Amino acid sequence: MPYRVASDFLAMVGVLLHAFAWARALRIAQPLADSPYYARKCETARYFLAYRLGDFDFRRSLVERGRANVLPHVNPA
Repeated sequence: MPYRVASDFLAMVGVLLHAFAWARALRIAQPLADSPYYARKCETARYFLAYRLGDFDFRRSLVERGRANVLPHVNPA
């Protein structure tokens, strides 16, 4: 069973770590948003957190469904 959901689990963790990095960048860039560079960085971080973070929910649902539905001929032990 773990092998069936391993790629989805790793993708989910990757999205989570990516979100953490963008959240940290946003926290650092917000006070400096007067600069065009930091303003664009804030826009990009908000885009990721609003749009791409939905991939986390999708991957989590795949992992949960993969764990719940065991193939009948595979011993879960």
